[in-house]
Amino acid sequence: MRRCGALLLVLAVLGGLGVPAAADARRTEHVWLDESFDAPVATWAARWSGAVASRNVVRPGPGVDGAGIEVVIPKGAHFGSEMRWRFTTNGIEEPDEAWFRYWVRVEADGRPGSGKLPGLTGLYSSSGRGNIPPSDSLPGWSARLQFRGLPGPERVEIGSYVYHLDQEESFGEGLRWSEAIPIGEWACIEGHVAMNTPGQADGVTVGWVNGTEVHRSEDFRFRSSRQVGVAIESFWLSFYHGGDEEAPYEHRFGFDELVVADHRVGCGFDPAWGFNDIPPGAFDDAATRLEALGILDGCEAAGRRFCPVGTFGGPEMAAILRRAEALHGRSATEVEEALRAELGVDPASSAKERVVVALDAVLGFAAPWEQEFDVVAAPGDDLQAMLDAAGPGAAVLVRAGGHLVDSLIPLEGQRLVGQPGATLLATPGARWGILGGAVPGVTLAGVEVVGFEEGGVQAGEGWVLDHVAVTSNGTGIVVVGDADLREIVGWGNDVHVDVRGSAAVRIVGGSLDAVNAAGRMPAEEAWGVLVSAPAIVTVDGLRLSGGHGGGVRVEGGGVLAVDRVVALDLDGPVVASRGARGVAVRNSLLLFNGLGLDEPALRLDAPFVVVTKNTLRGNGGGIVLAPGSPGVLGVVSGNGLVDSSPSGVATLPLTTTALLRWDDNRYQGAASPSFLIGEEEVGVETWLAFGVDGRSRFTDRN
Repeated sequence: MRRCGALLLVLAVLGGLGVPAAADARRTEHVWLDESFDAPVATWAARWSGAVASRNVVRPGPGVDGAGIEVVIPKGAHFGSEMRWRFTTNGIEEPDEAWFRYWVRVEADGRPGSGKLPGLTGLYSSSGRGNIPPSDSLPGWSARLQFRGLPGPERVEIGSYVYHLDQEESFGEGLRWSEAIPIGEWACIEGHVAMNTPGQADGVTVGWVNGTEVHRSEDFRFRSSRQVGVAIESFWLSFYHGGDEEAPYEHRFGFDELVVADHRVGCGFDPAWGFNDIPPGAFDDAATRLEALGILDGCEAAGRRFCPVGTFGGPEMAAILRRAEALHGRSATEVEEALRAELGVDPASSAKERVVVALDAVLGFAAPWEQEFDVVAAPGDDLQAMLDAAGPGAAVLVRAGGHLVDSLIPLEGQRLVGQPGATLLATPGARWGILGGAVPGVTLAGVEVVGFEEGGVQAGEGWVLDHVAVTSNGTGIVVVGDADLREIVGWGNDVHVDVRGSAAVRIVGGSLDAVNAAGRMPAEEAWGVLVSAPAIVTVDGLRLSGGHGGGVRVEGGGVLAVDRVVALDLDGPVVASRGARGVAVRNSLLLFNGLGLDEPALRLDAPFVVVTKNTLRGNGGGIVLAPGSPGVLGVVSGNGLVDSSPSGVATLPLTTTALLRWDDNRYQGAASPSFLIGEEEVGVETWLAFGVDGRSRFTDRN
């Protein structure tokens, strides 16, 4: 989706680019993924998972229309990108049929070798990739695309690269498309996959280049008769060189305007802003403006429908107020009070139409980057000299584009606000992006900080970081004083947020993904949030995924409160503590994290522990109160634990000196007895001897 401005609607180009007539009529209902890559890399990558961070060399770049991304396969390497957009992770049932469209440009200093390009997949096991063919016991398939440099004119052959049940070799089957694409020029690539009837050879792959059909196969078996649950599981942003051959020189690919849908969408662009199910008028105009600011999302993942009938629920209204607070510098309480005065009733009980029009009037459509500034810095300006000249307390606008920085030091009380697309880029060898530990009261908003060796941002006393993205730095953000972090996005840093010393820090919203891309520290030491003594940290509403060491770790006397966190696919614990004074984990959703007894979903060593109202599913282990806490005082209550193995849904090595309230927990599907005390596996009777009240509920006898 091309977003060119808040009120400008870009009409879809239907004629010359081969867009099927039916596409526009159907697009409002089932466009699952619509990514223009206008946002910073860390922002859009937060919706992707399953990536090995060190295998992704993805950075902002020019697109086919405005911003896009550039994917790089370094010389002597294989990987440029391995990210996957999973249907179920994004709240969508896996379909049996899907179409995709993207624009790609192949650039190389010499003639490209061969490799893989993005496509649709069903990776349910180790098969369907890496020379492992699918089978009844190893379900899986993939239908990525492939590229191969051609001799003579600078053109690149495109084809399908398919793993399926009837392939003759261990590696995937290559199918040449009838149209090559020129090097250095944008090409529109479309693909279609339809799953076979289970057991029958009627699966379909189709391909188009610049609107012309260039490939069709209708005889694949992606799933056997016993694999009825196998479907289209993800879109794989796969840029890979070779089979065994490494890239002989750096390969670069432009990539832009990705759409995945239940119908063919063609090569044109949809309208830039606005919801398709609101009639024209004041309501539509207000919703368009608020969507442009990021305050309204719509009711579907694709974001093109608003579902105007009814009211906002409490959580929806709270999210809207939180976004308004972050964008406008007014507290959520102030915005809510202004809405109440405008509406005369509680906003959550009023019709959506009235709330949207009133909110638009209250906010006055004044995004942070549209306010008045003392200094305006464009790419190429000496930003440090401009900050020094402006003086303490100055408001500085950082215009969209790349700004080369080497340890930028703001002055006390300055406010740096980035336009959408404002990026601070490391000069060669630069160790820090913003170095402000000794400078109090700075606000940094709306910028991305990329590629600094030691750290992206060092935040001092009284700092506010608001909608800041940190990408591929040693540490994304180092906090050395009391600070407020709002909607922070981290991607590809060794550690995303490192809180040191006696800071009191609040981290609200945002997402931290794919830790340890730079690889400068051991994987087990790479964390989303790392809290050192004796900091006090509150984490509220954060999303964590794709990390090596784990999600949040507190050690050496720190205090940690975690609330409303969603964690997915971490290789270590979601929360771990060592020598902490207290830890609380509440109201969180923890899915498929941890590697076993030593690395469960929650591993807590503290004299005071609260674990309440959490849902844990499919983790390597459940809850461990570590042996370092013999005198633990705690509450473990109201949790639901499902399919956590290998040791059962909860493991607690404790001594009889523990005073623990353990009640109203629910368990299902453990691999062995539910509890472990010391080295002894036990059941409910032993827990009763420890004084547990026996109200925990069990199914599937653990």
